Amino acid sequence: MENPYQSPGAVVEDREKPSSSLGDVASGQKLVIYAILLYFLAAALRTAVGPIAALAFLACLVMSWVGIYKIARGLDYPIWWRIVLLVLMGNDSANMEFTHFNRLAERFGLKFNFDDYHKVTGNQYEMGAFTMTVQDAIFPTTHKFYIKELSTLQLSGPAKAHFSDKGNVIIATAKVGRGTVFAVGDPWFYNEYTDGRKLPAEFENFSAARDATQWLIKQTYTK
Repeated sequence: MENPYQSPGAVVEDREKPSSSLGDVASGQKLVIYAILLYFLAAALRTAVGPIAALAFLACLVMSWVGIYKIARGLDYPIWWRIVLLVLMGNDSANMEFTHFNRLAERFGLKFNFDDYHKVTGNQYEMGAFTMTVQDAIFPTTHKFYIKELSTLQLSGPAKAHFSDKGNVIIATAKVGRGTVFAVGDPWFYNEYTDGRKLPAEFENFSAARDATQWLIKQTYTK
């Protein structure tokens, strides 16, 4: 006779353990973000700490490579696809070596013009203003930013204009295989234009740097 009070028998399987690949992706993203933050900190303190800043820049480089590798490993990318991101930041004609830099850029349909666009006189910061009129895919939280005296871009092949001003290409991207290239004619994410101490409050260069960083990280794990 069966016992009416006996609990029903059931096979309880072990719960599946979380995949280690998710941990790789999460830790890789953190390393990339920390590397970018450390870069900004080192750039801001370069004058004060001198040669020590070079060590910080080296640490940034190592952290970023390790982070990108971990993200790619977590997403099961083969080893030859694990470095897929290139950021090109040029400068104006007086502050940049164009010949060799363009040899690299032209492989992706990009050419930095030997020009000096968007000049600014003294502290007339509005002369260097660019405004996003619609929500932007790369800069979704940025509406107004500052770039002065930059190199405009010529495009061909896979390169596409992302942001233009009066017919001049300011920011461009290119998809090559599984890789992504981001190009802009000025290294505009540096200390005095992101720390809020020099530019008027309406300029959102720090927000632009954050938006671009988040977009770039996303490109490293888009199959």
